[in-house]
Amino acid sequence: GRVEIVEMEGFSLAEVGLDSTSALWLRGGFPRSFLARSDNDSLIWRRDFIRTLLETDLPQLGVRVPAATLQRFWAMLAHFHGQIWNGAELARSLGVNQTTCRRYLDLLAGVFMVRLLQPWHANLLKRQVKAPKLYFRDTGLLHQLLQIADHDALLRHPRLGASWEGFVIEQLLAAWRPEGAWFWATHGGAELDLLVLQHGQRIGVEIKRSDAPRLTASMRQALADLELDRLLVITPGLRGYRLDGRTQLTVSDTRTAADDHSGDALQQRLQAAGHRLHGRQIVPDDRYRIRAELSRWIADPVVQVVISSGGTGLAGRDGTPEAVAPLLDKTIDGFGELFRVLSFETIGTSTLQSRALAGVANGTLIFVLPGSLDAVETAWDRLIGAQLDATTRPCNLVQLLPRLRESPDRPVG
Repeated sequence: GRVEIVEMEGFSLAEVGLDSTSALWLRGGFPRSFLARSDNDSLIWRRDFIRTLLETDLPQLGVRVPAATLQRFWAMLAHFHGQIWNGAELARSLGVNQTTCRRYLDLLAGVFMVRLLQPWHANLLKRQVKAPKLYFRDTGLLHQLLQIADHDALLRHPRLGASWEGFVIEQLLAAWRPEGAWFWATHGGAELDLLVLQHGQRIGVEIKRSDAPRLTASMRQALADLELDRLLVITPGLRGYRLDGRTQLTVSDTRTAADDHSGDALQQRLQAAGHRLHGRQIVPDDRYRIRAELSRWIADPVVQVVISSGGTGLAGRDGTPEAVAPLLDKTIDGFGELFRVLSFETIGTSTLQSRALAGVANGTLIFVLPGSLDAVETAWDRLIGAQLDATTRPCNLVQLLPRLRESPDRPVG
């Protein structure tokens, strides 16, 4: 008959609850270690577990490597947790060749003590890292070998970030059971901590110890090069939000925050789509004040998209297009053309008075919309919303965000 193989992990966050995150991270998922009466009792149990595994369990499985040698190797390995495997350095420290060192590593991986996360290889015009990444599968054992006795010591330890990264990876893999899991890195410095295939989607994961992470150039490159359907950034915080900035500008001499219905509609739509609203401002129909406000947002590295509404008509004070045009590095001509085609369906030839436009300034996408509620809803629902969705195929503007700041004088790759 056929046999199903099930890997049994230790306790997971789903079993112990989020309130026990710190204890699970420090002590690991072995039941007797996690449930010990004190951190010291847990430490003693893990010390005895390591000794029993090396002196009794592995010899019974036919392993003929001296327990003291494996203990020394395992302790050294703890300092390489979360790093690309480099057998040469460990081999020199142990006084053995790299083949022997790799045999020890495979032995520990075979008994589920360490995980070798393989690199993702894609047909990209970049030099990619091809060696596996090393993680302890139980952070309690990692902390035992690093002589981390309690949570205060963990927070002071130089391997804090690597420990957190390994803990999160194990929790995610246990919860998701993905079809495949890898990491990705290039020799140019771009990297992604975890890449999984889940239900046909390519999901990237970045793991940070910061409570307020920012979208980095490396993340943008991973989004574009790996064609990710989603990018998640995991932090210790309890608050979740999108990392990419979306900013909204209303141009009007008459509207206030109380009656800016078009602005309200934009805000509701972009937040419902999961975007983070970085700022919202009502500016008079004065092209220089409009240009000053846009320039401030364009210069902010957090802001990736600015959407303005109002001031696109033909009246004397309608000057938003004139305010925006000098700031643009490139125009997205298709946006205005498509917007007028869609508007023609509802307002007929009156659409010729619309001067809606879009472009790129300093790597920031700019959309200039008319001020009416119908125009704003049409622009977002039928054009902008889909193009700011990374899952739109065959292409979308999100994929281009990492490349908008490229210089034509500098070759890519």
